[in-house]
Amino acid sequence: MLTKSKNGYDGISTRYATDSPGYRTVNARNAVDTDWSLPMNLRPLAVLVLGTLVAVGCQSAPVDRERSTSFTIPTGTVLVLNQELTIPGETASVLIQEGKVALDNKVRRYHPHCRLEVRERKPQAQTIQPDSFVVTRVRDFYEVVQSGPLRLAQLDTPHPAIVVASDASPTWNYITELRLESERQPNVFQLQCMQWNAPPNDDYVTVEQIRGVLGEIITLELAD
Repeated sequence: MLTKSKNGYDGISTRYATDSPGYRTVNARNAVDTDWSLPMNLRPLAVLVLGTLVAVGCQSAPVDRERSTSFTIPTGTVLVLNQELTIPGETASVLIQEGKVALDNKVRRYHPHCRLEVRERKPQAQTIQPDSFVVTRVRDFYEVVQSGPLRLAQLDTPHPAIVVASDASPTWNYITELRLESERQPNVFQLQCMQWNAPPNDDYVTVEQIRGVLGEIITLELAD
């Protein structure tokens, strides 16, 4: 399974950083011959105004903690499990969508859903008791879950060649992973919240969406 990080391919992927904006080069030979020089007595004022504009422009707008896809859930956040959850036998996780436990074959994967996982798979069912879990690590990454059917194509060139091509757009699974810790239930180790989408949308689930997925089953208490 192919994954990619914001720093390149490393087997574990995190969200992409936004590309730097482009700049247009103007040909000086086509510029209008206009004298834009200022009188000496106005130049200090111009420098002051320009400096103020630059300072204001450099201030980043506050990130919406609930709705922004670029907001990262801070460590120290607490997940409060409000009811018992059953992990079916021969599995190590339980899926949640729209505030309800969901079967794997019933999950709408192009919509936000979460998977609460335990460390150990057992033949019998396991029960997770109501508890508080502290988030100790957070990472956002994607997995390429579908690359589309492949086909063979022949190039019409003086030196014919057969190449492999794909007609379908790829699908990525955008995952936010919260590593959990509880002294009472150390076997519970992570919550992954995710959704499928076409790249490169950086369509990670927001805090608001995670709350909607978990409903009354799990309460998310963000750290400052």
